[in-house]
Amino acid sequence: MFKSKEWRFIENEEKDTIEINIDIKNIEDILKNNESATSIEECLNKEIEEYLFKSIKCYPLSQKIKLLIIKENQKPCNKKLVTEIIHSHFCYKQKETEIYLKQQFRQWVINFVIGILFLILCLILGEIFDKFAYIRIIKIAKESLVIIGWVALWEPVTFILFGWRVIHKDKLYYRKLCNIPIEIVEKRFITPIKIGK
Repeated sequence: MFKSKEWRFIENEEKDTIEINIDIKNIEDILKNNESATSIEECLNKEIEEYLFKSIKCYPLSQKIKLLIIKENQKPCNKKLVTEIIHSHFCYKQKETEIYLKQQFRQWVINFVIGILFLILCLILGEIFDKFAYIRIIKIAKESLVIIGWVALWEPVTFILFGWRVIHKDKLYYRKLCNIPIEIVEKRFITPIKIGK
């Protein structure tokens, strides 16, 4: 379908810009090979979407990046349409990720509140059981309740403090892709880069 290779566009003189390259036979290869797409945002081939997303995540967000689509076929193509398909798709993914992040925040905040209430309940029951601490099994039950109460808060606190950052970073990479400069060239206008040089 498509191949990822190391190529350099002959006319490229932007030394500080990284190229993400896609090698295809026909420009149609970037599209889905079925009729399931109902809008322009859903036209992009799934394999290419995943390849572009994984590739761009190899670089810091501040890095200048361009997409170079290398096609074997010499037939003219509609660059504006191809650019719109790629940009629209990743803008849609950005919005989708933003909605998902908000939903996750809302859900984990609710879970955090439930966890706090459960911990309070566990501590109250622990105080009640403390009056019967001379009974070994009651003492074990009290300590278990306190541990369970704190464990219930573990996942909500982890997401609220750290987990959301992964999703937020993915959203920023999608935003970068929905504005990425795109160049479409024929293979005869490029030269391969030899590894190690």
